[in-house]
Amino acid sequence: MKNASSITIAFVGPYAIFKGLSYNKSLVVGGYDQLNLSQFNDQSKALFYWYWHQVGAQINIDRINRDPNILPNTSISIKRFNNFPLKSRKKGSIVSNAMMTAYEIATEHPDVVAVFGELWSDTTIYSAEIFSQFQLPLCGSAQTAPKLLDKAKFPYYIQTLPLSPVPKLFSLALRSWNVKRLAVIIPDSGDDSDICGSVIVEIEREKIDILTTIRSSGDSTDVAQKLMKVDARYIFICMSPDATADIYFGLAKKKLFVGPQYVWLSINYPYPTGNATEKYGANYAENAKGFISLWSEDEPTENQDAQWEYLIKAVDRNHTLEEAVRDAVFYTTNTKDSYDCTGLLAYGIHKRIGSNAHFSREDLSNMSYSVFQDTGYRGITSDPFYLTDHGDSSRVMSLVYLDETMNVTAFGRGTISASEFVLIPGKHPIFYDGTSVPPSDGPVFLPKTMKMAAVDGICLIALVVIGIMVAIVFAISMLYFRKKSAGTLSISDFFEPHGGWYDDLVCHDFLVFWSTLRVQV
Repeated sequence: MKNASSITIAFVGPYAIFKGLSYNKSLVVGGYDQLNLSQFNDQSKALFYWYWHQVGAQINIDRINRDPNILPNTSISIKRFNNFPLKSRKKGSIVSNAMMTAYEIATEHPDVVAVFGELWSDTTIYSAEIFSQFQLPLCGSAQTAPKLLDKAKFPYYIQTLPLSPVPKLFSLALRSWNVKRLAVIIPDSGDDSDICGSVIVEIEREKIDILTTIRSSGDSTDVAQKLMKVDARYIFICMSPDATADIYFGLAKKKLFVGPQYVWLSINYPYPTGNATEKYGANYAENAKGFISLWSEDEPTENQDAQWEYLIKAVDRNHTLEEAVRDAVFYTTNTKDSYDCTGLLAYGIHKRIGSNAHFSREDLSNMSYSVFQDTGYRGITSDPFYLTDHGDSSRVMSLVYLDETMNVTAFGRGTISASEFVLIPGKHPIFYDGTSVPPSDGPVFLPKTMKMAAVDGICLIALVVIGIMVAIVFAISMLYFRKKSAGTLSISDFFEPHGGWYDDLVCHDFLVFWSTLRVQV
């Protein structure tokens, strides 16, 4: 047993949305082990995601406490802290609550040596700054705000999601396909500082016209109505996996905005929850072909497979879940990223104190992001686990296309410093029509061809002949009357050349009209 010494990792998140907990200030002091777990089955609510994130983080701590090779003389304890308002849910209250909780942990709980958690990027931006001031490392598994990659401001913040290359990856791909216009769908509760906003900035930097930005709750009918107002062929969607599925497959069921002339690009794989065939139709997956998504390119190692299996068994051992809920836990939440967060923190701490059971708090000071860049930790999402100089996961991210069975194939990649989108050798995207040719990003105008035998062609020729004849008459009249004084001109004299000019003008305008006819396709 690792009972010679102990340290504490704080779990910080919106515990106030759980029913049945009691608190001392922000510290959870009772009720957690007696929680009614049925409240965590609804994938549409934030408490579902936070519950399973922190479950994943705890499972890895329990594993490490049994591993004699990591912190052999030190056990890790967990303290849970609520950073969410118990009453007022206004944004100002949420942010201030997060800041007060961070300050409370840093000043009133000296046993806490590291922090896991936060669920939202907009609160993490404030709490991470406070934790950095007090030199407490914070690991996040759900944050998508590029601001947090600023190590001058957040030197003690790390995250297990790769974020650095993502914003530019989409814009480079669109540029390589010569796309100049598209529509954007983002969450109605989205923040412009998150990954969605960063992708939009990069898209605009490539001089791509954003026809509309739709803020959505996941209702495909509402999205359809708004897309009808623009002629968008390329659509970028930045929603959760289940909301992405609801919108995309919902539109496909309506036979709207999904087909050979459309290309959908997404941050997330469109993972359906619940009874997908009932919601979208028996053959809904066939419409997935050509869907472009972000994906981790790394092939899993044996260790990753073993860790993944360990996580699954640990969840199943303590929870009885319906199949749909179980699938959602493992494929729509960041449970495995949270598992890696506490693993990364533990290995970073081990790097400092090893088997020393008599360490001081000073031994664990100045543990900025650089301490965790290469700890030797072998995780589920990356093996071995490295951090970039921005403090996020260094694992390679690629763009993939889905086929009609929803299998994915990687075809291209990019980095934060890349100036070109690079295709993987021998790979090309396969779009909805089964080809590798990117569809046009808008309507194409082609000239209308008229046959000589057609009535309009005969009329056109006749008008040309008449116009020439009138012009000749006009020219002869001008030559004939060029020496005649204006005072001797009769009304008929004046009218004839004037009429010729008028007829010629009408004929010319008509010819221009017919010759510039276009047909929209």
